[in-house]
Amino acid sequence: MNRLRRRLFLLFLLVMLLALALPVLYGRQRMHVDILEDMRAATLRQAEVTAALLDARPDLDTAALPAFLDDLARRTGTRLTFVSDSGRVLADTDIAADQVDELPVHADRPEISGALHNGRGSSIRRSATLHLDLIYAAAKVEATPGRPAGIIRVAVPFAGIAGRVDALALRLGMGALLAAVVAWLLSRAVLGRLDQAIRDMTRVVEDTAPDLRGGGPLPRPALPPRREFHALSVAVSDMADRVENHIRTIEAQKTELASILDHMEEGVLVLDQRGRIRRVNPALVRLFPELGDAVGRLPVEVVPLAELQQAIDALMADARPHSASLTLDCGRDCYLAAQLIRLGARPAAGPAPHGGEVGAVIVLHDVSDMTRLVRVKRDLVANVSHELRTPLTAIQGYADTLLDVDDAPETRRKFINIIRKHASRMVRLVEDLLTLSRLENGEGMSEGEECAPDDALEDALEECRGLADARNTRVIAALPAGLRVRGDRERLSQVFRNLLENACRYAEPGTPILIGGKVEEGMVRVTVQDFGPGIPESDLSRVFERFHQVEKHRGGGGTGLGLAICKHIVERLGGHIEAEYDAPPLLPGQAPTGRPAGATIHFTLPLVPVASRAATEHNTPGTAGQGDIL
Repeated sequence: MNRLRRRLFLLFLLVMLLALALPVLYGRQRMHVDILEDMRAATLRQAEVTAALLDARPDLDTAALPAFLDDLARRTGTRLTFVSDSGRVLADTDIAADQVDELPVHADRPEISGALHNGRGSSIRRSATLHLDLIYAAAKVEATPGRPAGIIRVAVPFAGIAGRVDALALRLGMGALLAAVVAWLLSRAVLGRLDQAIRDMTRVVEDTAPDLRGGGPLPRPALPPRREFHALSVAVSDMADRVENHIRTIEAQKTELASILDHMEEGVLVLDQRGRIRRVNPALVRLFPELGDAVGRLPVEVVPLAELQQAIDALMADARPHSASLTLDCGRDCYLAAQLIRLGARPAAGPAPHGGEVGAVIVLHDVSDMTRLVRVKRDLVANVSHELRTPLTAIQGYADTLLDVDDAPETRRKFINIIRKHASRMVRLVEDLLTLSRLENGEGMSEGEECAPDDALEDALEECRGLADARNTRVIAALPAGLRVRGDRERLSQVFRNLLENACRYAEPGTPILIGGKVEEGMVRVTVQDFGPGIPESDLSRVFERFHQVEKHRGGGGTGLGLAICKHIVERLGGHIEAEYDAPPLLPGQAPTGRPAGATIHFTLPLVPVASRAATEHNTPGTAGQGDIL
């Protein structure tokens, strides 16, 4: 504030000096010119009066003229010179009479030339004879009998004019100095009042200025400012109201935007004009848990997908607003649909945070389930066609053969059995499709029932005994006794049956099928193991899809829906089912083969709370299903 006051004071002082000095200087010059003009006019009148006096004295001849001019010069205090029409000086009051003839011809003098041509003339110049600055005025004189016609010239020195002008200028300067002192005193008073008013207004603005980081309502001035800034005070208060409203609106929009981004299922990546990350939302962090601190980094540094970075580079190369889309394969059956939106650059009102304004928005949507569904739908059509074509072809072929063969009972019986076998397979396929459809629609299971897993296993063992005997396979079961789970016994038995049928079909002849179970954290975990060719690791995530069969296992006699039905039943019962890549333990006498063998299926079921304590206390192998099926 002191600096502002000092600058204002110097400015006022400069203005006062200019306002006072310029009139004094101009007045001095103007007075000098005006006085000279007045003296020129007075001298010219005096020359005309002198000429009139000479014209009124025709008796003055050339001899008496010098005396008359000397007397008149003494009376008027001037220098008088009489010059003939030819320019020769006949008399001069400042030159001795014996030296007049030595004076040069004055015909070229400006005042003499003017009088000869116009009857009067004047000039202000330095005298070549006297070496003085003089005012000259000349008038024409008529001729008389004793005196020729000529020019009477009057000369007045103006050396004293400068002194008079300087004296007047000095008095003006003293008056200006006094006025400057008075103005300085007044300016101090005015500046002091203005300084205090500015201080008051500054305090008002500082009190009213918003703390944008603190939030809350903006403060208002407690004391009103001086009246000099009353209008400004009102304007500041109005501005504070508008700023507060704008801040409230911006905060609401910011909160709304953050809420939208935080609750979006799609991952959002916001880039600046340089193509670097400005912001990510939680959904993107869930898609890429190793994201870390992404702000300021390139997308490929946090989302390791070269295809996405190439698409972003192509997007950012064109500054015009446009969009692009692509599907990204992240591996492990994970697919992302990426929508890339380029935002046009706009003139910024100020520096933008994080290196610039928003340049692009990348939206990543997890379409893995949709992609799998499309693939399952595609595979479903192919697999259903394949599964139905085989038995239908067999039925058609053998039916045609029956029409052509002779009436041999054994041959006819053989072909009829084959037709019956494939027809039964078609019936099982249709039944499994209907069962799976009912399960997917929430039907086909009794609600609120309880059952014992070992009873359901016993039912499944009975149904699979013939298949196990045909494959020379033993089933060794050891489930904890006394367990109770919520669920439909028939459906739980179907789970065991489907798993046993798969194990019997693919296990090596003569090898056992192991069924075990244990209680952990309120759940019973059941394991079914066989010693067949096993499930490749690449197929583990798809074995529970409908009609999905490992390529080398096709033709095993199944419908391709057994594990899918197991998955739906177990999940409807509140459990979980999965396949493992680990091979079961080697049997006694079995040599290591150097590769995993056999398949292991685990599924869990929630125990009934009342029975859970008893089950835990008796977590020992029960008798249900224990033994060999020959």
